[in-house]
Amino acid sequence: MLLAYSRWEKAERRLRWIGHLIRNPDPSTTKAYEEHKHDPSSRWWRLVRSDLRRFGMTITQVERLAKDKDRWSRKLSQKMTDLIPELHAEVDQDDEVEDEEEE
Repeated sequence: MLLAYSRWEKAERRLRWIGHLIRNPDPSTTKAYEEHKHDPSSRWWRLVRSDLRRFGMTITQVERLAKDKDRWSRKLSQKMTDLIPELHAEVDQDDEVEDEEEE
């Protein structure tokens, strides 16, 4: 059960961090963000792209929305709320696997 919640929480944290990177005016952070955004060898970015698919968003939408911190935060909260049924399904699957392993 905790595994499914943990995956979703990590996804939300990564996307919140992306918002921070986008809003950050520090040129070195902006440069690092731009350099790694399309790097296929970056494991972290592969996870972010997977998170975006799961949340039904594109990097272009994120870049537009994240410029307004409050709007970005509301959007992520809304997406998490919308995905609660899917999260419960994952939790139920994890519980079934745990029950099978115990038998």
